[in-house]
Amino acid sequence: MYRSGLLMIMLVLALAGCQSDELKENEVQEINKIFATGANFEDDPYVRAETLRVLEALADPKLDALARARAEDPDAMVRVVALRALLATKNQEAERLVLSAYNNADTDGRRTLIQAAIDYGPESLRLELFKRALNSKSLRLREVAFTQGTIAGVNRAVRDGDQKKLKVELIPRLSQLVESEDFYISAISLQKLNELGRTDRAQPLLDKFNAEQTPVAERERLARILRIAGIEAARADFVAIVEAQQENDKPLDPDAKQDKKRKLELPGKQIDARLVRAAVLGAVALGDERFIVQAQEYMRNAQEDESIEVLEALARNPSPDATVSLKIAMQDARSVVRQEAIDLYGNRSDAEAKALINALRQQDPMARRKIANILVARFPEEWSKDLRIQLNAEERKDIVLNLLRDVINRDNDRAILEPLGDQLAKLAAADEKPQRAATAAYLMLLSDPGNAALRKSLESTSNVQTRYVFLEHLLRTDPKGAIPTFRRYFYDDLYAMRLMSAAGLWRAFRIELP
Repeated sequence: MYRSGLLMIMLVLALAGCQSDELKENEVQEINKIFATGANFEDDPYVRAETLRVLEALADPKLDALARARAEDPDAMVRVVALRALLATKNQEAERLVLSAYNNADTDGRRTLIQAAIDYGPESLRLELFKRALNSKSLRLREVAFTQGTIAGVNRAVRDGDQKKLKVELIPRLSQLVESEDFYISAISLQKLNELGRTDRAQPLLDKFNAEQTPVAERERLARILRIAGIEAARADFVAIVEAQQENDKPLDPDAKQDKKRKLELPGKQIDARLVRAAVLGAVALGDERFIVQAQEYMRNAQEDESIEVLEALARNPSPDATVSLKIAMQDARSVVRQEAIDLYGNRSDAEAKALINALRQQDPMARRKIANILVARFPEEWSKDLRIQLNAEERKDIVLNLLRDVINRDNDRAILEPLGDQLAKLAAADEKPQRAATAAYLMLLSDPGNAALRKSLESTSNVQTRYVFLEHLLRTDPKGAIPTFRRYFYDDLYAMRLMSAAGLWRAFRIELP
């Protein structure tokens, strides 16, 4: 008995050592093969991009050769992820490669490269990209560059109480930029000066806007600047323009004395439609509720930038009526408009959980993630209550579980998931629905990462999507403790399982290449 017990203990120890002490040479070779296969998989750019995303997460310079080979990939998505991976490891070539890629990228590509530089890049790279973006025709690029560059510097000085730098360098610089031909840079500079107490800086723009000899195009530009900067003194001027046009457009009543007099007079001077539109949006943005419907009419058949301009004006108006267009636009067919509307609505003090929950039903993963983040931050109780109701409906259970799996913010997951604990536990124990049970188990594991029973359920029954995010969760949180799990899927039939398992083993053992 004693001898058999001792042999059993020795066997268990031997197996444990095999599982966690070191990697075999053939395993190291297989890991390298998996990474190389995915990074060079010519048939599908999504496989290349996902492999490089995993390499970005590992951020190991020893794997740079794989990302470097894809920095000039024919697919733009792959190029960006490859460059992110190189920036994450502080690769010496990364800065040059990013600048070269920026010159050849479209607007969306340039935005993603700027974001990569913000996330990982050195200051020299960020400053150079901001400089180039400020000279772009794209408003969105200029917006990112100016707010992340110049305005961020002003905010740092304010936060640090560096009055000398503000007075000697930054405030004079902002005052100079108010004269910029770029309306956005002018407007944000004026807004920041207004916040810093330099309210006098708006008066020259107001005077020029009200001068009739100023060309219409310039008055339209000035109206946009005053609106974006939130200059309250411009509100009366905007209202006067709109009311004058409304008076001109009013039909004559032949029986009314005043209208008989109007009929005998010369017709009123028509106001350019561009200026009327600018005045309507300005008045609405500064809080006037009378022209909300008129502003909403400008959404019809509008281009992307035009739609966003109207939404931004409506978002500043406190009236609940202004939110109608924002709620609709959260599911707009155009991704740029859709995501801008989500941000604008989510920042309103009167935003409603119900509207955001309804917008979650769309298919855009980035939009759903944005909405989920807002719900977690602002409406955790309301969202949890709605989720509890949906989880009681058989036809909604899988939809809700998969949604939570894909969008939950893991830094704040407890606020949403803990109230669902009893329901998730029942679903996790439902043997007749193994894939549903596994997804529920994964969500429970986010709040209870050391639960061995939940891990076992996921290892044995989960579907591909859930198993993949589970492996990534282990990679981020407990690579050493998950070595047996990574080995379990290391030779799986699906490349995705092999990829994440290889990454987990790489991080757990911090492999040194020969």
